[in-house]
Amino acid sequence: MNKTTIDAILEKRRVEAKKYAEELTRQEERLAKLTSIKALRRKYISALEDAERCETVREIVSSERTVEDLISDVFGKKLDSAIDLAQKAVDNVRNLAIRYGRETLDVAVIGRAGVGKSKLLQTISGLDNSCIPSYDGDHCT
Repeated sequence: MNKTTIDAILEKRRVEAKKYAEELTRQEERLAKLTSIKALRRKYISALEDAERCETVREIVSSERTVEDLISDVFGKKLDSAIDLAQKAVDNVRNLAIRYGRETLDVAVIGRAGVGKSKLLQTISGLDNSCIPSYDGDHCT
């Protein structure tokens, strides 16, 4: 793996990061719309509760059920579930955007002592013994 290969990998990640950033924007807009619907729902519930105090409305709406119960039955629980799912989608896409947006590449090398793991990392990265120690016959990393 040489610098050209690493640069190609990072460029592919940049393309993916851009896609995830765009998707994150869409998901955040969706979440904002759902949240504003919930705020409107609260506003209408409050207005209906005020109206419920009027005798005429009280006759129409059963005294056993509140207006909030009626509205919740219609779409409240589904709205809350949709908001929860939208928030999870935003969180997941944000994590992917962050991960693919990094300008670093993590590399793990495993093997027995003295087989050249440190030399390999030096070759790939262009770093020397001061950054990645490599000593013949001695455990160093």
